Amino acid sequence: MSYILTKTTANGYRCSCCTDNWEDTEWYDTLEEALAEIPTTSIPCTADFETTAIEIKNGATGEVVAWAKMEWSTGFGKYSGSDFTRWHGETDPITSFEIIHNKQGVAITNKTWEQCLDELRREYGERKLKEYKQEVARMVTDLKNRFGLDVVGTITLPQP
Repeated sequence: MSYILTKTTANGYRCSCCTDNWEDTEWYDTLEEALAEIPTTSIPCTADFETTAIEIKNGATGEVVAWAKMEWSTGFGKYSGSDFTRWHGETDPITSFEIIHNKQGVAITNKTWEQCLDELRREYGERKLKEYKQEVARMVTDLKNRFGLDVVGTITLPQP
């Protein structure tokens, strides 16, 4: 039986205007040969390129028998995609792996991916709340200066 391995590689950029991805496929005679191409102990990247996904399919049936993919902690403000990186996958139906690194490349072993994202959500929420409070204070000062008002009113913001 033969297996087809599809590897997706990227140029390392996170922003959509600069990123470039490409796929390579290769056939293997045995599943063991194909599985040897999935790194399960380190994140697969070099100084210039990074593997973002690997998929191994049964050549006869097209069924996915193993996979791995890269994820980044995006969505929590500018440059948040570099805060945490996750390489995870399954090498068979019961064997999975997960590697998480912070932006300095240090392995995170005491938190799950979800805990890392929760930490970023909390930090992002605190930053946004601080920004909103500063904007409200600026608006109140502006109204006082424009209209000569001593008191504009009380605005109660929800506490984090």
